[in-house]
Amino acid sequence: MKRADWKYFDSMLSKYKINRLYHFTDRSNLESIIANRGLLSWADCEEKNICISMPGGDMSSRQYDKRDNLQYYVRLSFTN
Repeated sequence: MKRADWKYFDSMLSKYKINRLYHFTDRSNLESIIANRGLLSWADCEEKNICISMPGGDMSSRQYDKRDNLQYYVRLSFTN
């Protein structure tokens, strides 16, 4: 699901010439990622009743996500 601010993120990727992003997950999550046509946030998965085999984080990290309004984002990493 594309968020309303996807164009902003796309422009930042272009501006800083970021052409690769990495998402680290357990291998057991791959089937769900493929079946659901991509990465979804844990909140999107909850709303769509999608079971995450091996979710990252714990209840406290989800509480921090909600506090900071980050529950609908997927964590990605990039490197030089």
